[in-house]
Amino acid sequence: MEPVETAAFVPHHVRASRIAPETVAMTTAGALAAAMGAGGLYPQLDDGKLRWLVGALAGALAAFVVRTALRGRTSDHAALRALGLSAALGVLLAFTCGVVLYGGHGAEGFLMLALFAFPFGGIPGTVYGVPLLVIAATARTAQLVGAADAVARARRTAGLVTAFASVLALLPAVYGMKGLDVAVLLGAAILGCAIAIEAQVEVVRRAAWVQRVRRGDEPFVAVRPRRPADVVDDLPRLTGDDDVLELVPDVGAYRANAARTPLALV
Repeated sequence: MEPVETAAFVPHHVRASRIAPETVAMTTAGALAAAMGAGGLYPQLDDGKLRWLVGALAGALAAFVVRTALRGRTSDHAALRALGLSAALGVLLAFTCGVVLYGGHGAEGFLMLALFAFPFGGIPGTVYGVPLLVIAATARTAQLVGAADAVARARRTAGLVTAFASVLALLPAVYGMKGLDVAVLLGAAILGCAIAIEAQVEVVRRAAWVQRVRRGDEPFVAVRPRRPADVVDDLPRLTGDDDVLELVPDVGAYRANAARTPLALV
């Protein structure tokens, strides 16, 4: 089987995306956390003075959290890693901001800042970690399954979580959130919606094409059940099923008995 054959007979929108699940998960998680931080969604003991710093650090740390979580053996491990690490880094971020604002007045001052960092950083860190665990878990599932369809569904989930969390974060606007805060969160929501819509379109178009192939409406390709003797583990997987997508030479009446080349699993 030559890769060029797969590219020639499987449409571009059906093949696996070149964007890895890890990249999408880190991007959406970082954008969401950065927007929430810059939007002032944290205990503002600084009167909002450090919100842009908090946003930048939160975005970078969220991407790090997801990247680290994806090293878990299963999607459950990834989710637990994301939540726990997010809470821990929330404490660290709160402590860092406390030092920047108030400085350390000896060992006693640092101890007080550390004690305050646990509730004022741990709780927001856990809240931030809830969407991150969903993003990490779905991305890890896509990595383990390896199917193009699973990757697209992980992108869709990441986009929906980003959009939903951003819109939810916009609710405090009625209590005096500034216009720039609204714009930042609205931008994250729009980004999430765009990612989710693009992924859903891919899922629908791939499913429609596979159905056309099963009905025999697509030339030169056909789908058959996988047989025990098939050696197709190295083939690209387009969906979660184990049927074999084959290249069928157009040889007229002898088409059914012609040599067929496996292209993918669908």
